[in-house]
Amino acid sequence: MVRIKHRYLLIQILYPSLQTRNPEAPDSVLFHAPTAPHITSSTLIHLLRTQVSLLFGDYGSGVLAAGFSIKYFSNATSTAIVRCPRAHYRLAWAALTFVTELPGATKALSEGERCVFRVVRVSGTIKKVEEEAVRRARRMICAVQGNGENTGTLQAVFGAEDERGIEDINADDMEISDEG
Repeated sequence: MVRIKHRYLLIQILYPSLQTRNPEAPDSVLFHAPTAPHITSSTLIHLLRTQVSLLFGDYGSGVLAAGFSIKYFSNATSTAIVRCPRAHYRLAWAALTFVTELPGATKALSEGERCVFRVVRVSGTIKKVEEEAVRRARRMICAVQGNGENTGTLQAVFGAEDERGIEDINADDMEISDEG
């Protein structure tokens, strides 16, 4: 029996329009804002299927119909994992690129929140995509807590900063080897 092969896309939803509302907040916080609670995985998959249908018509809808699904969606981190057929993952990626807004909370609200879907990683296994999602979430927490600097981790890896500044180091201090 032949196994059906899939690709997993790690997607991050960014909100560039929030920067104009609160200009004193750091960019990393503004762009990576939480998604509204009314957006669920079923809302997201419906939005993506509609976008595929608009861009690629019946052909796109047909080739992505079988294995196109949302495996994970977090409103808090605005992260999603989308599964699609391996042969046609570029169609899904293109459809994600052209999504520019999320639907409003009610049908009365015709205008939703402006957003950008960014594909962060494409993998053949969901495990690697999950690892990347965790790595990115940790990096974001460090950026928010340290105002963009991950000094605790850097000092643990590289040790304490040299007393001389970077401008005091010259070419005579560096060892250059001609071997190799």
